[in-house]
Amino acid sequence: MAEKRKILVVTRRAKVGVGGAETQLLSLVRGLSPRYQLHVTYENGPLLEDFVKAGVTICPITITGKFDFTGLLRLRRYAKHSGIDLINSQGPDLDWISALVALSLSRPLIITRHSDISWFVRRSAIVKFLFRIVDFFSLTVAKTVITVSNKGQKAIETFASLARTRVVCIHNAINISYGNNNGNPDEWAKPLNKVVGMVAQMTVDKGYDTLIQTAVDVVKAVPKTKFLIVGDGPERGKIESLVESLDLSDHFQFVGFQKDVAPYYHSMDVLVLPSHREGFPMVLLEAMQLSKPVVATDVGGVSEIVVDGINGYLCREGSSYEIANAIIKLLRDKQLRDQFGSAAKAHIAKNFTVFKMAAAYDREYSLVLKCKDNLFPIEGVGKRFDMIFKKDRRLT
Repeated sequence: MAEKRKILVVTRRAKVGVGGAETQLLSLVRGLSPRYQLHVTYENGPLLEDFVKAGVTICPITITGKFDFTGLLRLRRYAKHSGIDLINSQGPDLDWISALVALSLSRPLIITRHSDISWFVRRSAIVKFLFRIVDFFSLTVAKTVITVSNKGQKAIETFASLARTRVVCIHNAINISYGNNNGNPDEWAKPLNKVVGMVAQMTVDKGYDTLIQTAVDVVKAVPKTKFLIVGDGPERGKIESLVESLDLSDHFQFVGFQKDVAPYYHSMDVLVLPSHREGFPMVLLEAMQLSKPVVATDVGGVSEIVVDGINGYLCREGSSYEIANAIIKLLRDKQLRDQFGSAAKAHIAKNFTVFKMAAAYDREYSLVLKCKDNLFPIEGVGKRFDMIFKKDRRLT
């Protein structure tokens, strides 16, 4: 039996809780483990036990920032000593580090982008310009860039073509056996008429500001509505303060990060995702697979998941009025909720399975591993890195 090729997946866990990229990666490695020996940089993350059970070797290195040069050196040493065949970078702030490691070891690099180009962020013009330069370097080294949405592919394609880098779209996916637990996690949900849920990290991009303004209109129209918030993050204090200032505390329940989210999904009548910026949100796949109708803003790859008026509603980004009207319509019509929920489950089962995602990644890994002409193998740089590593004894 042929020895499995070794893939190093360079990722970084969310500061608080679990991000969608981590959930997607766990689904991916479960599908790829039979064919590859996967090494993942996921030391001490909330899903660590799940990754180990999936057959992953945990790389004991955490990249702490975009300019973590010590982490770069340690990562290169790990890749060399472990006999890594291919590197798959899973974050814009990790791409250039992965590119340098791949370059110095003459290993092929694949970049996965869960959002658009890394300069599409709330930064100054000079910072965005620097991001462009770093991105161009990373794309030049990479053999393939995988985007998680067609919209993301179009956003990066022109820029990547300058670097002569292949760009493909592979949608995120979910294990179809996800969430068999039908239990209700909280007694408070039972006496209420309706529950609107949001599952997301508490960051600026997720649109909690829009959600709270939406809640003002929803509770006026459907007074016995509870907003169930599952997640944590750096903006939690501000979000809770805004809820209190608008006298909405009785209508909001914050349960923090939950590793097992399925019971909370089952409590919801509607899931809402009012994000200002997205890639291809796993939360929509999870909720829809459990037959939940969704209301989401039309950003990123959301429209590639939600079919407006069929399994959910798409609204303009930042429009609390549109979001509130869509939620109210669903809360007042159980038949419509059931209709959307059934359509949502069928849509996910047909289009977004782990089998399809893993097969697509397998194809890209195989194509790149067969390609011998690695870009810019710089032997002198590699030897210089080796000299530096002789002084670095933290990785034994």
